[in-house]
Amino acid sequence: MEAQAGFVQMYKPGQKAYNEANIIHKAVQTNERGIKNCQSCGMPIAKGDKNGTEANGTKSMKYCIHCYADGKFTLPDITAEGMKERVREKLVSMGFPRFMTGLFTRGIHKLERWKS
Repeated sequence: MEAQAGFVQMYKPGQKAYNEANIIHKAVQTNERGIKNCQSCGMPIAKGDKNGTEANGTKSMKYCIHCYADGKFTLPDITAEGMKERVREKLVSMGFPRFMTGLFTRGIHKLERWKS
């Protein structure tokens, strides 16, 4: 990450190259700090207000408040396919067209929770 910081410092603020380097630097920082999406349902958690909790009360860096609480999955017996359907239904209830829900859920089975 220090190399990225040095790269940003090579340019002056306002230059196009400076702005591009700064964007790259911020992306690297975000990836090093934590995962951007819940590794169970795929919901964005990058802002920090949607993180689940570990058994000791700290925020989970992998799972959202809907999937993980007190160090345990809220739905321990759900399958990846069951999670896809659950997320699809939630998106529909939020007003998303049903045909678009497949785009948002197609990668759920690849998330960390479902890899084993």
